[in-house]
Amino acid sequence: MNNNLEAKTTLSKTSITAKPDNYISSNEPSTQLYTIPVFLSYSRPYMPIQQLLLDKIIEQIQENLLFPRTLGRNASDQYTETNLVSFRRMILSSYGMISVAFHKVFVKEAILNPDAKNSKILTNFWLSSPYLQIEPAMAFQHGLPQLLLLETDEEHGSICSPSSNILGGVYEANSVPYSILKFSLTDDTSVKNFLINAVWRENFAYWVGQVRNAYKMNTEPKFKYDC
Repeated sequence: MNNNLEAKTTLSKTSITAKPDNYISSNEPSTQLYTIPVFLSYSRPYMPIQQLLLDKIIEQIQENLLFPRTLGRNASDQYTETNLVSFRRMILSSYGMISVAFHKVFVKEAILNPDAKNSKILTNFWLSSPYLQIEPAMAFQHGLPQLLLLETDEEHGSICSPSSNILGGVYEANSVPYSILKFSLTDDTSVKNFLINAVWRENFAYWVGQVRNAYKMNTEPKFKYDC
């Protein structure tokens, strides 16, 4: 009877502690990897090639001794409040943000201002998650160091292609005071080429430096008693 009890207990513990794939745990042992929390905002990948890029970005964040935090399914953080309150809590407790706007919805045709004299037909463009507009805007208002990434499509353009500029939002040209890094995914080689490109490496290194500086500034005491 004791053996059965032990077996049930072991099974119960295993079920409770099981984590889904790609789960970013916030309860890992305290190590240098998880010193500085940053908000990793992204539209959920639906293609393996998108997941590969996301995994590689997470690896690089952790290699630089930062802790990527997420919301939603398979998330590191979960709050019981409404979405906007959860976003605010995450932003106020992070020292930087990376936003990855993956393709999510492909629109073959849409009508801008229907039944009006200035109506316009927009064709073949991509949309991403609406949260990829809200979260970066809130982080910018708070002053977090940001790095915005946007998936493009050489055949059909991107979320902010010339044919659909009005749909670009924060990813439209001149919307934010820093560069938006664009990437196109075709195969594993395209992921590798993006990550070894000087543009990514320089902007990522600069962002990491900004995050460290933000962390130092926000964790220094208001009054210093030594020189």
